[in-house]
Amino acid sequence: MAVIRDKQFGDIAVKQHWRAVRVTVKVRDGRVEAVVPLGVPLDAVVRLVDANRDKLARMLERSPRASLTDGVVVESCWMSVEVRTADVRRVVVARTGCSYVVTRPAGIDDAVTGGAVTVCLKHRAHDVLPGMVDSLAQRWGFTYASLRITTSKGRWGSCSNRKSINLSASLMLLPRHLVEFVILHELCHTVHLDHGGAFKRLLDHCCGGRMAECEAELRRHSASVWG
Repeated sequence: MAVIRDKQFGDIAVKQHWRAVRVTVKVRDGRVEAVVPLGVPLDAVVRLVDANRDKLARMLERSPRASLTDGVVVESCWMSVEVRTADVRRVVVARTGCSYVVTRPAGIDDAVTGGAVTVCLKHRAHDVLPGMVDSLAQRWGFTYASLRITTSKGRWGSCSNRKSINLSASLMLLPRHLVEFVILHELCHTVHLDHGGAFKRLLDHCCGGRMAECEAELRRHSASVWG
């Protein structure tokens, strides 16, 4: 089985099958997978993924995840989230500083628990990200129109042609230097919308020559807490 490292979706498992008649890409258990006929090059998968990125991102949003068991499910430099099962009627979220506890009744659907964990991520992201964006924009002379914190698990961030930046609350799962890298990536898009040479030179300059290193490290992380 081959693996494609994708900037947006992480590792994409590519399986060859003798009965396959065409390249297919699907989402299963929160991950993108591909099936190809024997002898088909990986480039064919890359082209199909590129042509269906928005659709795949929406599918990832709806994809079921693996079970959320009790214990600490988030542990990062920004925050921690612990899930507990107790004799309660509904899911309750409590916060002490940067630590969150999600208490749930027994037998509740994981989607409900996952939603509560996502609320914790978004809450903390609103504490952290606006100040970081402002600080980096001022340091490097960028201007942007607005900032929105999303719950996207398909991409870390995006920037529109109107200089409106979206950042995923899942950035709270990453170390500080990678959060700064994602923010700088989107700020550079306020100058260059594409990923051409000018964009890459600008981003690499802002990253102190570590663009390729940060991209490679980012691909090893998932925007999902579980699954």
